[in-house]
Amino acid sequence: MKNLMTLKMAIVFGILGIMGCAQAPKSDEAKIEPAKAVKETTTTSKSAVKDLPVSNLTVDTQNSIISWIGTKPTKQHNGTINIKSGGLKVAGNEILAGEFVMDMGTVKVLDMDEENNNNLAGHLMSDDFFKSEKYPTATFTITKVEPFKAQDGEKPLLRGATHTITGNLKMLAATNSITFPAKVKISDKGVKANANFNIDRTQWNINYNSEQSLGNKFIKPTVNIGIVLQAK
Repeated sequence: MKNLMTLKMAIVFGILGIMGCAQAPKSDEAKIEPAKAVKETTTTSKSAVKDLPVSNLTVDTQNSIISWIGTKPTKQHNGTINIKSGGLKVAGNEILAGEFVMDMGTVKVLDMDEENNNNLAGHLMSDDFFKSEKYPTATFTITKVEPFKAQDGEKPLLRGATHTITGNLKMLAATNSITFPAKVKISDKGVKANANFNIDRTQWNINYNSEQSLGNKFIKPTVNIGIVLQAK
C-alpha cells in the first residue's frame, strides 16, 4: 500500500509538470489505426533470440498504474486507473509479447476532495463514459515492439524514449491499434516501462460532451494517458 501511495504521489507531480500553464495536455500523439493481428514480436531477427531462454513475467500491480488527464475549456481533472493483471514474455533484451488489464471500476480523481472525487469518478464509470458495469475491464495487448527512431528529425516529448510500442487497446466494445514511444528498461530483475501520450477518446465511442458547440460544457476528445509498468 505504501508503494502504491508513493507511486500515486509521483504521478500527481508528474501530471502537474505536464500541465504547466497549458490548458490541453501536451504530449506525444498516439497513432490510432484499426486493430492488428497479435503475434510474438522482436526488435531484431527471430534467429537472434531463438536460443535464448524465455521468461514469462508477471505485472507487479502494486507498482504499476495508469494515469489520465481530461480537459474542459475552463479546467482539467487528473486521476488514475488501477492495473488488475498482466504479463510480459521476454527473451534477453527483447519483449516478445505482453498484455495488461485495467480495472475500469477503479477510476479515481486525484485533484478533488473525497465527495467530489466520488461524484466525478462515478460519472466517469457511468454509461456516459466507460460503462464500467457492462465493460469492467479494458485491455492493452502488444502487437509490435521496435527500437525508437525519431521521424523526420522530430524528437518525442517523452524524455529518454527507447522503444516504439504498438498494441491493441480494447475499451468498451471497440478495439483500436495505438502506437506510442516508451522508455523501457529490461534487466535480470524484470522490466520497467513508462509512457505518456494523447489519444482521442471518441475513437472508442466515448462521445459524451465532445461537441465544441456545448461551450463550457464541452469536454475535449483528447485524453492524456500515462503508463507506469513493472513486471518481474
